Amino acid sequence: ATDSTQGTPSPRAHAKMLCEASHEKDKIVSTVDGLKKLLVSKYGSIFSAWRTVLDGDHNGRMSQVDLANACRFLGVKAIVTLWAQLTPNEAGHVTLKEFDPETDAVFKEFEQLVRKDGKLPKANWREFFDSGRTFRCDEGMFERGCEKLGGLTTCSPKRAFRLFRPEPGRHHLEYADIFPDHDRNDNFPEGRPKQVGVPRMSSPQAHETPDGGQDLAFF
Repeated sequence: ATDSTQGTPSPRAHAKMLCEASHEKDKIVSTVDGLKKLLVSKYGSIFSAWRTVLDGDHNGRMSQVDLANACRFLGVKAIVTLWAQLTPNEAGHVTLKEFDPETDAVFKEFEQLVRKDGKLPKANWREFFDSGRTFRCDEGMFERGCEKLGGLTTCSPKRAFRLFRPEPGRHHLEYADIFPDHDRNDNFPEGRPKQVGVPRMSSPQAHETPDGGQDLAFF
């Protein structure tokens, strides 16, 4: 049934469509490969899905609870079946290497690449992948950066770029898409654009109080 004035499905028909779509999703996603395809369509890559929902607490492994939470969010009900297919180790968790060996191998090699010459990853990222400080590294820039650092052996830079894609359709990467960016203020050594020229508040200094204690004051 449709709304005769608008030509759109009635609320009942729309609810039925959503229910059928949900059941169809349950039928399709009953294998790990099916889950991976769904994750890529939702998050852009296995790597992005791993960081976002499968290993949301960033402890390097996925538990059955992590998988269950991700599946519920995605509307997938075959949690027990999927967990059994993943053959978890004795510790009761799955690592990225076990979940997707290719993604794990590429990430580990790239991590070593951006640590070249003993530098921190962020320093090499800035020099070779974001020299213009645009916070955007497109596929061509990523390929050239990898080549300047010595290249990848596990796959082509183009393949690595797509394995790291943080969301569907995104055509650029940022440092935080691949590595934890613990100090985002470090991205703006002169202050954020709208804050440049604004005096900084100085650090608090301790002063003795009459009773011999200390208080903090800003000067």
